[in-house]
Amino acid sequence: MVVIPTDTVYGVAARLDRPRAIDKIFKLKGRPRSKPLPILVPDIRTARTLGEFDKAALELAMSSWPGAVTIVVRTTEDVPDIGGDGTTVGLRIPNHPFTLELLRICGPIAATSANPSGNPTSAVLQEVLLDLGNGPGIYVDGGTLDSPPSKVISMLGEPRILR
Repeated sequence: MVVIPTDTVYGVAARLDRPRAIDKIFKLKGRPRSKPLPILVPDIRTARTLGEFDKAALELAMSSWPGAVTIVVRTTEDVPDIGGDGTTVGLRIPNHPFTLELLRICGPIAATSANPSGNPTSAVLQEVLLDLGNGPGIYVDGGTLDSPPSKVISMLGEPRILR
């Protein structure tokens, strides 16, 4: 479990093949397992291995990524337990050079804002450290990140903005 900068806020993240680290994210944040973790991916090809993209979802991805849009679609069989009921997944390609390179090297990661569930996000790493303490093994300083969290759009049926 690591804290990384993204193009929006600091995120706490774990590789998809590390179920104990994913469990730690839920515990550290006090996040209910009923609320699945989003997955960050390096490219659309990888996103399509994890989610079922119809024409509309693919067009949204191509026009929005990389960027601050998380697209919710039905999962494929390749998605491990990231919480929720296992039928949907939120996917995003962040527009941050460090995080994109990390994703190219490590592959997709489960990542969510680096703050206790329900609390505001922190713009600087020192505040994230105060919020999360020794939980994450590594903190990566990306400077001040003063952007709103990503827009979440469900592509299950008619497109709708969830957040």
